[in-house]
Amino acid sequence: MGLLAPLLRPFRRPATSAQSAAPLPTAVQSSINTTDININKHKQKTKAEGRWFQTLRLPLRRTGGVQTVKVTSDHYLGFTPTDSGYASKNSSESNVTAVTLVNPATATSPPTTSASSPTTAASLPAASTSPPASSGSDTPTLVDSSTSAINETSSTKPKSAKDVAALPPVIIAAGTELKRTLGSLVKAAINYECPKAINTINYIKLLQALAVRQFDLNIHWDPPIVWNDQAFLLSQVSGVGQDWIDRFEFAQKLYALTEKQLVHPEDMEDLVNWLFAEDESNLLPSIVGRLVINNLVDEGCLTRAEGNRLAALALTIEEVKDCGQVVERGNMPPQEKASGVFRQLPLLPGEDRTRALLRLSEAAAYCVSEHAGGVWYGLRYRDARTDIKKYIKACEGAEQGYVRPELVKYARTWTEKEKRILQRSQLVMELLDRWDAGKINDFGVIKYTRNSFFQFYHQPRGDQETLAGILYNKVEGSGIDCEEVPRIVALLPCYDKCRALGGQPWIDLKSKLVAELMEHKQINKQLIEEHKAAKKAYKAYIKGPGKKDAAASKKKAAKPFDPYA
Repeated sequence: MGLLAPLLRPFRRPATSAQSAAPLPTAVQSSINTTDININKHKQKTKAEGRWFQTLRLPLRRTGGVQTVKVTSDHYLGFTPTDSGYASKNSSESNVTAVTLVNPATATSPPTTSASSPTTAASLPAASTSPPASSGSDTPTLVDSSTSAINETSSTKPKSAKDVAALPPVIIAAGTELKRTLGSLVKAAINYECPKAINTINYIKLLQALAVRQFDLNIHWDPPIVWNDQAFLLSQVSGVGQDWIDRFEFAQKLYALTEKQLVHPEDMEDLVNWLFAEDESNLLPSIVGRLVINNLVDEGCLTRAEGNRLAALALTIEEVKDCGQVVERGNMPPQEKASGVFRQLPLLPGEDRTRALLRLSEAAAYCVSEHAGGVWYGLRYRDARTDIKKYIKACEGAEQGYVRPELVKYARTWTEKEKRILQRSQLVMELLDRWDAGKINDFGVIKYTRNSFFQFYHQPRGDQETLAGILYNKVEGSGIDCEEVPRIVALLPCYDKCRALGGQPWIDLKSKLVAELMEHKQINKQLIEEHKAAKKAYKAYIKGPGKKDAAASKKKAAKPFDPYA
């Protein structure tokens, strides 16, 4: 009967305003979201430990819905309900028997404040010490006899430091303080791997998933969340706050892809530093970060939507300079500004034309017009791939002695260095076209080839000693033939001088590349033979050693018996 007594005891009406004490301070009233509290209290002891839980149905004043909270004796959002208020998880007062919740308007004594923490000390209303009288108000208040005696004795004593420390924190308002709180929460989880921060973020994600389900059921649900003695509501985690949660999820995904060896560790570190930069030196240029993201999208590690979201979540210089104060992205100036638009290459040879041709080739190789807004080194390219293909066709036509009329304006008298740039661009364009057509399955071939030809910051590349080995390792199942590797290696910029000299040095280089190709073919042939032998041995092992002898003995036993033999 002791456990059912709180359920059978009727609700009582609160005292009138004349009989009640002075109203609570504004800080207390702002920290309480409910005025009408209906409690359906239930206690149940577990078999292993004598713990209990309560189910509280709290009508919300702002939304008009009902919030159902399951309170255990161990924790309630980081705090434990006790007879005198709330105690932290480290407190020894975990085996309590009841909770008294009183309407703030019916408190009989004003709350005492502490000099050390006036706001938090005032955030808990005092319990009623006398039976409330009837009035015209319909607000019910539950008064439990099991705790009324304790409240009567404790209300006459001043609050101790332990009671003040046990009070729950006040919910902070939305704004810069909330943004910095969420930022510190996510950075503690990423930079320091704080278990408490990681659990809090996972808890927020779980509540968001439950909130979507509650919204489908037309139930308004807005639970509080506590971090570093600061509390905020679930509804406040939106906009910029949700960006911090998404950054944490992307960092976790990048870590998982790196462990599976699908993402290079340097790319992972660059992107994580881009998302959680502490100073300007950790920020990547937007074009570099975009290229790294495009590589992950092309390799199938991220979807196109995830890549766009990841690029949008990157921190900017304005956000880092303001020490965590997030700048609204709609009000920020663009970081990449174009000083002009590319129209055509200069007609006269010189360093300016060679540099312009190199920038056009880089913009086409890295697909700047498709993924990076078309801006490359301050110049906007409308369609770099189409432009470079026209210059290549005009160069081929000039060597053959005929240039088509529509390509006359793209014809130039090219130098040997410019021809080598056009040949590299032609090879990269062929690889990209085959990739778009689905004939190449490994984007790493294109990634290593184009950055070996047109070196760019934070992009993987190979030199004359390593590029051939990288490409030969990627030949199997990638869609390229091993016969193409010598042509790719011969177009490296380090061999431009050798090609310009010609003669015996160029012949020696081609002989060296052909010898490497034949060696690779021999090794590949040997590996195929070993693979076939291992496969044959495995089939023999699966078949079993005694089956052949059993079949022979069976044939021998099938012969007729001859007693005169």
